[in-house]
Amino acid sequence: MRIIKLIIWSILILYWQYLVAPHLSVSGFIPNFVLPLIIFLNLLLQIKIALPLTFFLGLALDLFYPSLLGLNSIALITVSFLIQVFHHSINKERLLVVFFSVLFLNLVYYSFFLLYYIVSGNRVVFQDLNFLLALIYNGILSTIFIYFLVFLNRLELSWHD
Repeated sequence: MRIIKLIIWSILILYWQYLVAPHLSVSGFIPNFVLPLIIFLNLLLQIKIALPLTFFLGLALDLFYPSLLGLNSIALITVSFLIQVFHHSINKERLLVVFFSVLFLNLVYYSFFLLYYIVSGNRVVFQDLNFLLALIYNGILSTIFIYFLVFLNRLELSWHD
């Protein structure tokens, strides 16, 4: 039952990503709400369940950006693997530690796109200051969203007649 709830959350967050996130853009940078979901899922689930779910969420993101097909999947799988390997050694009780961990994972994720734009010869979309501000913005939103997901997960709603 728990995995079904997480899959429904994933679908809702994908809709949120495509319908609401573009309206929250800053300097043309759209925040990513799938990345904090991936972080949350990997903290909650075992690697054999989390990696396939991460791959399918990355594939769902890739379908909306056909020119980047596969890049979201590879970046999210890398982030997922890093979380599975290192999350036990991180003190999750301290907000600052969580924020910098999430910021690092955002840096890893967006470095794939930065590398793609550099290698493809396109005009680099990520200017130095713009990229840093976007990274901090997404790190703050991701941290808040992860805590929101943790709160939702701890809620136990029941329906009584």
